Parts: sequence; C-alpha cells; structure tokens
Amino acid sequence: MAKSATPMDALVGSRLRTRRKQLRISQEKLGKEVGVSFQQVQKYENGTNRIGAGRLAEISKVLDVPVAYFFTGNSGGPSADGERGDARAILSEPGATELLQAFGQIGSLALRNAVVRLARDLAGNFGEGAGGPVKRVPAARSAAASKTSP
Repeated sequence: MAKSATPMDALVGSRLRTRRKQLRISQEKLGKEVGVSFQQVQKYENGTNRIGAGRLAEISKVLDVPVAYFFTGNSGGPSADGERGDARAILSEPGATELLQAFGQIGSLALRNAVVRLARDLAGNFGEGAGGPVKRVPAARSAAASKTSP
C-alpha cells in the first residue's frame, strides 16, 4: 500500500518551489536535471507526491543546498511578535518572488514606502493577516491622493 503525502511533504515541496524560484530555474529544467517530468516537479512542489530520499538528494545538488534545507524553517505559524513566523512560507506564495524582485528594483525610498502602504491597505481591505488585523494607513495619505481627483 502506497503512503499518502503528509504535511511534511507539503513543507518539503514548498521549500523546493521557493529555492527553485530563487535560482530562476523552471520546473521543466529541474525535472530534466533530476530525470522527472515537469508535472512531477509540480506534484512535488504542491506536496501531492512524496519525494524519495535519493531523488531529494539529486534535487538538493541541482538547487545547491543541503538536504536538510528542505526540512528547516517549518514554523509557518505566529511568532512571538504576532506576525507570520516564516518568511519563506510567504515567498512560496504565487507571485511573491516576482513582487519582491520588482520591489528591489525601485530606487526611490518614497516609492518603496508607497508600495508598502499600498500592500498594507490592500491586505486590510481584502484579507486578514495571520497575526490579526492589519494597521490602517493614516488618512493624511488619502488627502494627498485626493488632490489629483476631480
């Protein structure tokens, strides 16, 4: 009888996706390097399929990390300060690495602060943070924005 995937398999898959995206390696390329299809890599990343020890060792070589990398940082829950404890879990979310890369290309501190305020505002209006409600952006910001409105 085959064993089904576990929460640990989901963690390993999440760490695999995060590292693959950091290195900007496609699922197809990783699959070719380790001898599986890109669909199989997707299943690994989603935690749907388990990764055997030998395959995980091959993947760790391609991604240039020790095997232990896939098993560390698994808190994902609230930390002592009430925020989501594992930034790597956030980076595994769809679009997160692209957003961070684009943010890194913004040279202006004022624009970076505006992006952070926008993200906090959107999170407050459309979703709940893991540690509770998101602080609202002060109303002074909206007054400046309304000067350009008709």
